[in-house]
Amino acid sequence: MSWLSRLSRGPGSRTGRSVAPPCTADPETCLMVFENHWRQVSWVLEQREPSSSSDDLTAVRNNTDQMLCLLAEERPGEGGPQDSGAGGPLPPMGPILKLVTSEDVLERLVQWHLRRGLDADSQGALLKLFEMLIGQSQQPLLRHTAVLQPLLLLLGASGDPQLGGCPPALENSLVLLLNQVCVSMARQPVVLEMLFRAAPAQQGPTNLLIFSLLVPFIHRDGALGQQARDALLLVMATSASHRAVARYITENSYFCPIPTALAVAQG
Repeated sequence: MSWLSRLSRGPGSRTGRSVAPPCTADPETCLMVFENHWRQVSWVLEQREPSSSSDDLTAVRNNTDQMLCLLAEERPGEGGPQDSGAGGPLPPMGPILKLVTSEDVLERLVQWHLRRGLDADSQGALLKLFEMLIGQSQQPLLRHTAVLQPLLLLLGASGDPQLGGCPPALENSLVLLLNQVCVSMARQPVVLEMLFRAAPAQQGPTNLLIFSLLVPFIHRDGALGQQARDALLLVMATSASHRAVARYITENSYFCPIPTALAVAQG
């Protein structure tokens, strides 16, 4: 089957996924394949000390790549919408997303990479995988904390100089991911509220991590700067009805140095 041949590709095929058709296998089969990959990954993750073996790292990367491809291609589950408590009802989760949520798959993956030291290759692979997930997913993944929290962990590491920050070679990947997050946020404004509530250790009570990471790139030339500016405009537009974000922009960033602009930001 075509989906099986795609799953057998290595990480180098990642750029070809954007034109790949959705997985046509039944949900139970896709879940079975996902669980098989997850068993191999979780065995490495559950070791007492993060492994420094290149074989273990390669196994984690290869299996993770295929797992997240399956998650991105999964469609919502059957049944009526589920009450999310905020931002309107959510479609029922597919079986793979349920597993990702119940076992904190993404959180454990990102934490493992951080514990062993986030080298540039792993950081770049994770940035591209999250960009693929958010940009291609058939489900509103950012409305699930099991996806949002590990994303913020990765972005926090990418913006932390003590953890190496973001190497110049990965700036395009970082800005593309931020752009995808902002597009998703514009389509689902509740994500902005979740960004302010989630991961206070990374964001702080008056900080918006997405905004802080975008600002250094807005004056760049070429596609990188344009993507950063487009993403920032989406943040500004979405923040028009969110007082906390407007206050952060005017009081806690270098983008809007005039305090009285708060009234303008609030419309």
